[in-house]
Formats: sequence, C-alpha cells, structure tokens
Amino acid sequence: MKRMTTLVVVIVLAAGSLFAHGQEQHLMGTVTAMTNDSITLKTTDNESVTVYTMAETKYEKGGAAASMNDLKVGERVVIHSSKMGDKLMANVVRFGVVAKIPPPVAVPEQATSHDKMPGMQMGTPPNNQPTEKTKKDDMQNMPGMEHQQMQGMPGMDHKQMPGMQMDQNTSMNMHPENFVQQILHHGTSGTSAEPNSAPTPMLMTMKGSWTLMFHANIFLADIQQSSARGADKFFSTNWFMGMAQRDVGPGVFTGRVMLSLEPATVTKRRYPLLFQQGETAFGVPIVDGQHPHDFIMELAALYDLKLGEKSLLSFYFAPMGDPAMGPTAYPHRASAAENPVGPLGHHQQDSTHIADDVVTVGLTYGMARIEASGFHGREPDEF
Repeated sequence: MKRMTTLVVVIVLAAGSLFAHGQEQHLMGTVTAMTNDSITLKTTDNESVTVYTMAETKYEKGGAAASMNDLKVGERVVIHSSKMGDKLMANVVRFGVVAKIPPPVAVPEQATSHDKMPGMQMGTPPNNQPTEKTKKDDMQNMPGMEHQQMQGMPGMDHKQMPGMQMDQNTSMNMHPENFVQQILHHGTSGTSAEPNSAPTPMLMTMKGSWTLMFHANIFLADIQQSSARGADKFFSTNWFMGMAQRDVGPGVFTGRVMLSLEPATVTKRRYPLLFQQGETAFGVPIVDGQHPHDFIMELAALYDLKLGEKSLLSFYFAPMGDPAMGPTAYPHRASAAENPVGPLGHHQQDSTHIADDVVTVGLTYGMARIEASGFHGREPDEF
C-alpha cells in the first residue's frame, strides 16, 4: 500500500502572450492610431488590430484610474476586450510608458479652441468629426452591435464579467486567436504550444518596450510508503520561469529562463516514487524513485520572423533547453502540471526535456508546423 499526503503550496502564476476565458481576449502592443471610439495597435506579432471603446471602458495608467485623453499614440498597452460580432470591444485599457515611434499628426491651426484644450487633442479636424447620427448609424451597422441589444447583452456589464477582477500586477489569462499567435506566446519550455482549452495563468507587466512574464509551481510533499520497496520523505518539487519579449527588427525576440531549487529541496538526489525508474544517483540507476530537476532547466533565446500573415520562421538557441521531441514537458502539460511528483511516463515522454546545446529551427504555415533540432542528450547533472 502507498499512502501519500501532499501539502500543495502552488504558485501558478504562469505565462503567455495572448490568453483568455471564452470570448474575453487580451491584446498587447503599441498604439498606432486613435479615434473618438477606437484604438488601433500593432500587436507583438506585427498585426494591426482595431479595438472599439464603449462608455463602460475603463482606463488605467500605471495602476491608477485614467481616461482615453491620457492615452497617446506610441503607448504600450494591454487591452482586455470582448468580441461582439466581428468587432472587438475594449473593457479595460492599461498603459504606462511611451514607446519611441513617430508622434501623431498635428491638429490644423483653424481648429476650434476645443481642440487646443490640454488633453483634448483629436486625431481628426472638427469638420470631419462624426456626428451623433453617424456614430449611431455606425454602431447599428456593426454585426451584433445594435444599441438596444448591447444594453441587455449578457457580459457587457464590466463588473459582472468573469475574470475581470485584476490587481495592479496584471495577473491574467490570454487567448491566442490563431496558431501563429500561439507559437509567439512561448509560454512553455522549448518550442511547444499548448491548446487554448488549457490556458495557463501568468503574472505580466511592461517595462518600456519589454513585456515581462512570470509563472511558477511550488509543492511541499510528505510521502510515506509502507511497502518493502517504499520509503518516507519530506521534500519540495518546484520550478520558476521568467520570460521577456520585445520587437526586434522584423520579428519578435524572446528570452527565457527556467530554474528549479530541487537540487537543494530534494536530498540524496532522489525522492521515493513507486514504479518509477530512469536516470542515476551516485552512479547507480534509480528504481522506485525520481531524480530532481537540474538547477538550470532552461536558458534560451528565441527569435520569430514573420514571413506573412499565416507564416512564421522560428529559431531557438539554448545551452540548456528542450529540443523539438515529444510532447510539451510535464511541468507545462495540462494533464500533469499540478502533479507534485513526476508522472510515471516522464522518462518516456519527456526524455529530452532538459538537454545540452539545443538548436531548433521551425516553420509555421497556417495550422501546420515543421521543426528540426540538434542537441546533446545525456543524464542530468548529479548535484
């Protein structure tokens, strides 16, 4: 018999670049144009997206309440939106530091004094401003956006929308809209991609032109096994992943590091796990036990070059990393990410998830991706 008591102290602050629940979506990028009722931004995968604002839209600058008048072309933003028909409607707009891109076109001198009021610069001269009737007609012509239908539409009350309560650190889920965006997300080790049905939460912030993300798992486990093959042990399994992304030239650069304190929190280079086998400790094969992860599980640089709307050329370089073999490693698999110990199939499914000198090249087109990796495979370090 095996009795296992596990105290789980799980910090699941996991990572990604565009995740959500249901129809709620997040967009990250730089504002390139604005009107009275829309914001156009260039996303991290170099796509131009227009999001429409509403009376209920909330604005936050550096964690404090703000207004659309505080938002300028060039700002880095995170927009929490809902898809209504064919349009994206903004629920929350968060922004802070201005990126270095050309300023908006100046307002002509003949503009009225209204346009010269501080914080009231408009991107369109008064004669071209849409009238109330025009805006109403435009709203009614948007699929699924009749004004009367919006008033009673479920989920349009910001306070009632699930997942909308976020703290100043912007802990959120995001939802890629296509496979190219999913690859650019890079929320798992190596070059793997997880399905939208299993989004990973994350802690995210922006510093200048950098988007920073962090997620982790920490488990405290007390295993007591009464059989002759079993053993007792109190230990911790854990991992921490930090990631930074920014636009570089025509593509997106991603730097990522994944660390584990298991060399210190798992003593004697193993923890008991009945029926598990593989790897070595002190030069002896491990049976009925699991080797701890290395301190450096991954240290990688990635560059994704967008060749077209549906195509992406990706490069992955890692002195310690995860080559393009097998499924997503178990710390990131939805079926095993919350397990406090490694699954019994770990050494078959994830045999190379920590390897040396990894180089991977991948080509994505539509829903298809082909990859090739070169690496040195060996047993993890014994320390």
